[in-house]
Amino acid sequence: MADPGQAGPAVAEPAGEPAPAVEPAAAPAVEATFVDAQGNFVDGWQLNAPFVPEELRNEASLNGYKNVSDALKSLVNAQHMIGKDKIAIPGETSTPDEWNEFHRAAGRPETPGDYNITRPEAVPEELFDKELANGYQELFHKIGISSKQAEALVGFNVESTLATIAKQEASNENDRQVAMKALTEKHGSVAYEGRLNLSKKALDVGADGDEELRKVIAERYGNDPDFVNWTANIGKQFGEASAVAATEAATIGSLEQQVTELTATDAYRNNQHPDHANMQLQVERIFKEIAATRPPKQA
Repeated sequence: MADPGQAGPAVAEPAGEPAPAVEPAAAPAVEATFVDAQGNFVDGWQLNAPFVPEELRNEASLNGYKNVSDALKSLVNAQHMIGKDKIAIPGETSTPDEWNEFHRAAGRPETPGDYNITRPEAVPEELFDKELANGYQELFHKIGISSKQAEALVGFNVESTLATIAKQEASNENDRQVAMKALTEKHGSVAYEGRLNLSKKALDVGADGDEELRKVIAERYGNDPDFVNWTANIGKQFGEASAVAATEAATIGSLEQQVTELTATDAYRNNQHPDHANMQLQVERIFKEIAATRPPKQA
């Protein structure tokens, strides 16, 4: 029998159900509401994106990014610009001084004359307009064109001008060949050269010494067969008139020579000479013949 004063063995509590394990609380799911199905930022994305710090959510420059790719490219470009000179781009409210500083930094020369636009060797002197070149320099400076940009624009203009000239010359040559063929078929090759010379004579007379006018008319109409024929007919009249004038000049010269010889004789000079009266009548008749031969003066 056990001693009542002695402690007995420990009695275990009845076994029960094990206590359930406590799982850690899951982080709340974040809905990606800052991009659409195509991966582009939605309007106001910076307000919903959890990775945007609170102080940057109202940053206006973030509105310029369309997607993550744009944002990354901008970041890389900004890193590349570190240490380089940076130019503030003026806006609508910028002052003229701010615009001038921007243009200067972008490469605009100090004065319009510093563009130094001169006639390229390939451009004929008569086609280079110095006043027009000065006007371009004034315009370039006004709108802020850099020297390099101006050089490119002038070069393009020169190439375009030369190409136009070459095209026009080729067209003129083709027109000349067509006109020559038409006139040759009508008059024969030898007669064609003659009519062409008559046409040129008519142009010379019509221009009346104005070389620029003659050149303009020749370039504009000189390859037209009808024009060449028309002016050749006029030139022919001038040629015939010249021949008549030459004949008249020869006749008048001969008569005047006769007057000189008769008036040098003693019979004409000495009024006591028995043949004096007859000599005077001869000289008077010759003067009348000269007057009848010489064409009347134009009013």
